[in-house]
Amino acid sequence: MNLPTFWKNVITVLGGTAIAQVIPIAILPLLTRIVPADELGTYFVWFGATSILIVIASARLDMAVFSAKSEAQVNGIFQAVLVISCAVGIAGLLTVIGFQQFPSKHLLDGAASRYSVAWAVYAVIMANCQTLLAVYVYRAQFKRMASGKILLAGSVALAQLALSLAGAGLGGLVYGQLAMSFIVTMTLMYRAGLRPLSLLANVNSAGLKDTLKIYYRFPVIAMPSDFINAFAAQIPLFLIAIRFGTASVALYALTLRVLAGPIGLLGNSILAVFKEQAGRDYRDKGNCLEAYYYAFRSLLLLAIIPFTLLFFFGEQAFVFIFGDDWSMAGRFAEILAPMFLMKFIASPLSYTLYIADRQLHDLGWQIALLLMTWAAFDLTGSLLSAVQVYSFGYSALYVIYLFISYRAARGVHS
Repeated sequence: MNLPTFWKNVITVLGGTAIAQVIPIAILPLLTRIVPADELGTYFVWFGATSILIVIASARLDMAVFSAKSEAQVNGIFQAVLVISCAVGIAGLLTVIGFQQFPSKHLLDGAASRYSVAWAVYAVIMANCQTLLAVYVYRAQFKRMASGKILLAGSVALAQLALSLAGAGLGGLVYGQLAMSFIVTMTLMYRAGLRPLSLLANVNSAGLKDTLKIYYRFPVIAMPSDFINAFAAQIPLFLIAIRFGTASVALYALTLRVLAGPIGLLGNSILAVFKEQAGRDYRDKGNCLEAYYYAFRSLLLLAIIPFTLLFFFGEQAFVFIFGDDWSMAGRFAEILAPMFLMKFIASPLSYTLYIADRQLHDLGWQIALLLMTWAAFDLTGSLLSAVQVYSFGYSALYVIYLFISYRAARGVHS
């Protein structure tokens, strides 16, 4: 069967991503029965906090890889991420230690104190892992990228499950994630011909300055924009923990994990190929409309049926898979289904803003998202009403996101 190159690459990435997504989702029904809900909720809060620091640690230079014009520039970008991520990790750890000198009754102090080192180290590891996967895509090595994602997700999930069965609880979830992420990332770096110690040893200020001068838009504009996006995504976890307790965090976070499965499985696979094709089209033709239209149609057709089923049957599915105690998580899934439908379509296509150097548009949108998210979870009367307001507001903002990403895809004169 003669498939277009686009779909051959999508299927390659999709196959690997499918396994990478299925393994951690498959262990969730076991974790919800082994780990107490409050500990599971605290783990989700910790993981959310790492997601924010990862954005700063990468300086979003992982996205700059696709704008590189040579392997030398790719190496320069990777070297810059190594240096910046280590500096951010140290700064993050010192900040947490500083806050610990002023103890309070804050709900998150316990987790922040016990797992602050793991938080900082994991952010450094994943900033470099994201950049490494971007290098694989830049080189059109989709098979290597897919196998790397399988190795990472699978090893982390199996380590967490083994430690949870051994009674390690919250610590097992955190340190299982940390240890396996480090081992796998180092393995993938060496497979890619990138030697982190060698790159760090050969850092020179002039080369670092040149790299940052060429790609300054990513740390200066894209990083703050994505930091706001990551912060907005995690605010619900923090506010729910403060207002309703970590057990409620577990309900909401479980919903997000399950819904992120199909989004990561299909959306990110298409995004990986879309990045390469759209970037090449934009460099050659000054626009990437053809790739944009193709990806939009593909995303819409893939999403409409599963998210419609989720909207009508989410609660029943969650009760069947996770048990009666998690029925509210299924209710959240039904409410959030329209939002995740829009996210599935709009998020991959928003990469056109990076290609077209329109990061300021993205920054403005992210600020609006942050304000809407804070209002939804801080000003509403109940957790259920907060999720309803959040879903509606986010869906509306994604409509705007599609519009500005389409204009970016039209090219420099649009």
